[in-house]
Amino acid sequence: MKAPKAPPTVVVMFKPEFEAPTVVGTKRHTIRPPRKRQIPTGATLSLRVWTGLPYRTPQREFLRVPFDRSDEITIHSDFVVITRREGTDIEVLRLASPASLHALAQADGFWGWIAMRDWFAGTHGLPFTGCLIHWKQPSQV
Repeated sequence: MKAPKAPPTVVVMFKPEFEAPTVVGTKRHTIRPPRKRQIPTGATLSLRVWTGLPYRTPQREFLRVPFDRSDEITIHSDFVVITRREGTDIEVLRLASPASLHALAQADGFWGWIAMRDWFAGTHGLPFTGCLIHWKQPSQV
């Protein structure tokens, strides 16, 4: 009899400035460009940073968390659209109020909406469409 297959581990790299907010639980998700392959249900996320220069130094895992879900996200200059798909159900959220945009930005490790919007505008350009990857907090496991 074969042993059950272990859930896959997916590596997610972070910039060093996002490590501390992730470890203390204020950063509860990450926004990334679209993935070529979806993260499978039951996967474990290995959250890591480079110990020095990217691709020239080892990676260091700073947290291992269970994957929760992935949503599609589009960031515009003054609003955000999040599309959640569960089976055949689709829920579209449009965040436009200052309070909702600020809450999203803080949950992604930024001090506020302006900082997050400007970071995505400078790094990827706006509008930016990608995936919003959620994980279960260690206290939820």
